[in-house]
Amino acid sequence: MTEQKDTQTPTHTPEPWRARYSIVYFKGNVGGFDLRDCPSPEANARRIVACVNACAGISNEHLELTTVAQMVAAAVTQRDKLERERNALYEALKATKTEIKSIGADTPAHLWYPLWLTVCDALALIESGTSGKGA
Repeated sequence: MTEQKDTQTPTHTPEPWRARYSIVYFKGNVGGFDLRDCPSPEANARRIVACVNACAGISNEHLELTTVAQMVAAAVTQRDKLERERNALYEALKATKTEIKSIGADTPAHLWYPLWLTVCDALALIESGTSGKGA
């Protein structure tokens, strides 16, 4: 008979943790540990707490398989992709606004004006979230 490995991942103590002097306290001050016997106990306590809290929401498995630099690079790549998509949407909305404006001359306003307002609102929303329009 083969031995089965426990595949259930144990959960760690939930964040946020905090440090006071050389002591690391868990969320709600329910337990903790003291680093007074370590070199630089206060600095180590602060670093442990900073790392644990910064990694909130990231699985242990992901942390063990990747570096912080790789996570940052992935986040930057995703941000750049979203910016390109936002910029493409912005340009499409500007073109739509121009097209609606050209239709407006020969079409009753009640047919095109609600769409015009929606497009203007969408453009304003994008503009408010960027430095420079569509940049």
